[in-house]
Amino acid sequence: MNAPIEKVWEAHGLKCIVKATDMGHRCGYVMVPKGHPWHGLNYSDCVPLAKVDMERPIGSAIMPVVIRAMTPDSETAGGERLDVLVEVHGGLTYSGETDMDDGSGKGWWLGFDCAHCYDSPDAAIMSPGFNGMLDRSGGHVWLLHEVIGETENLARQVAQRRGAHEATP
Repeated sequence: MNAPIEKVWEAHGLKCIVKATDMGHRCGYVMVPKGHPWHGLNYSDCVPLAKVDMERPIGSAIMPVVIRAMTPDSETAGGERLDVLVEVHGGLTYSGETDMDDGSGKGWWLGFDCAHCYDSPDAAIMSPGFNGMLDRSGGHVWLLHEVIGETENLARQVAQRRGAHEATP
């Protein structure tokens, strides 16, 4: 996780980070606190039904819908996949315990990236060695303020689940 950090802040009571990749794409991460029902879960793990807010429909993004459709009922009978529960650009693409190189030590993080179909790299943050290796011209360049907003969207969802879990007996 040694990509350059562009921003560190707190949203919805959770630590957030945006990092830039050598290929010119940004990634957003939210630290999941110990005791949270998602702490320690891989983004493709099932969240037990007792910890899932069944009132909330699945995300409208295409990847969660495809993932849910391809997952046999037997695998989700005991819960719902975390990457289906969370709606964020391109879906969750990272989960793990790591040190984000911001000086705060290790933590459990969930994250997403902006290197999907129709996403273009930002030439301003691309390393010279990668210049021209990935021609996605005409796609959307996710600027820092947009990735901050999407990271805060992820933080809001993590914070809401924490509250829902705490209310569950």
